[in-house]
Amino acid sequence: MRDTVMEIIERIGNERNISPEVLVEAVEAAMVSASKKMLGPGVNVSRASMDGEGGAFRVFASKVVVDEVRDETTEISLEDAQQFKPGAEIGDEIEMDVTPPDFGRIAAQSAKQVVTQRLREAEREMVYGRYKNRIGDLVSGSVQRYERGNVIVDLGISEAVLPFKEQAFGERYRVGERLKAYILDVQRSTKEPQIILSRRDPKLLVKLFEQAVPEVAEGLVTVRLVAREAGRRSKIAVSSSDSNVDPVGACVGMKGSRVQMVVPVSYTH
Repeated sequence: MRDTVMEIIERIGNERNISPEVLVEAVEAAMVSASKKMLGPGVNVSRASMDGEGGAFRVFASKVVVDEVRDETTEISLEDAQQFKPGAEIGDEIEMDVTPPDFGRIAAQSAKQVVTQRLREAEREMVYGRYKNRIGDLVSGSVQRYERGNVIVDLGISEAVLPFKEQAFGERYRVGERLKAYILDVQRSTKEPQIILSRRDPKLLVKLFEQAVPEVAEGLVTVRLVAREAGRRSKIAVSSSDSNVDPVGACVGMKGSRVQMVVPVSYTH
């Protein structure tokens, strides 16, 4: 047995964590728009509704009760109105079913388009919500492709862009390899959120030391200054809040083990 439209909407909504009610409202709004094109601008389409069980779409238009009908698309006689609504009076508005012929096929097509569009919007908002508060974080991803000198990085649930101007001097990024980068900005766009990465920002170095040096992560050692020529050389000034902790030694590590974790900052291991 084929699923009804409502069952499909409910399943998609549950899978994508979107309220089915939101999808139904969007579909019904699309039905109003589609029916207006079919019925013409003179018909005062008030709403469209979907049968929750069968999934059939019906379109309703509002007509004003008058003594003498001059425009059948917007007016209805008192006698006819009382057949639909006993007790109707002159000046009342009566809602009537004006569903166009063959509307089911067009409605189903429009519903599919609307649901697809809403899913894309919801996914964009989900990605934006996930990353908008992560500006300044360190992330890792795999190189997907190049676009006009920019590197597109796959972060798992979304793609990010590493602009040419934010790439470190002399670095070459091979498709499929993983890299670490600093989230410089997160922007809304009509297609999808733009997650802007940087491999040049000095704060990238600070984040790498936080990962490599527990004393930095815990706040015992503070990175005071960073001087960096991205891809060439870098220097940091550090201090310690604990007299028993040597800030330089903590960052360098035994036989340079910790600083060596930061030096090859291009790729993850």
